[in-house]
Amino acid sequence: MLLVGDLGAGKTALAQGLASGLGVTGRVTSPTFVLAKSYRGTKCGLLHIDAYRLANHGEVDDLGVEAALGDSVIVVEWGEAIAPIYPATIAIRISGEGEARDFIVELAGPGAEVRENKWSTDLVAFSC
Repeated sequence: MLLVGDLGAGKTALAQGLASGLGVTGRVTSPTFVLAKSYRGTKCGLLHIDAYRLANHGEVDDLGVEAALGDSVIVVEWGEAIAPIYPATIAIRISGEGEARDFIVELAGPGAEVRENKWSTDLVAFSC
C-alpha cells in the first residue's frame, strides 16, 4: 500500500490505524530515519517503510520487501517515490488539514478492476 500526501497529511496516522487493525500492540512510529520498521501483529505482520530519502528504486530491495510479501502488509509512506516498480498495488492519496482529510484510493496493476469491484462490494456490505 502506497501512501501519498504532503508533510503532516496523516500518512503515519493511517499506518498506525492499520497496525492496530492487524493486532500490533506496540507503538508504531514514523520510519523516517531508519527507512523501515517491522511489526508483528496477531493477524499478520506490518512492514512500514518511508521512501522519502531513498536515492533510487534499487534501495527498496534492501528494506526486506521480498521477505515480507508472504506474511505482512507493506505500507510505504511517500509511496510515489517507488510507485513505478510496484505496479500491482493500492495507493492512498491524502490531502486536507486539521480534522478535514480527503482520501483517494486507487488500485493499479494487473487485475485492478476485479479487485476494485470486490473491494467496493465488501465496503458496501461493511457499512452501516
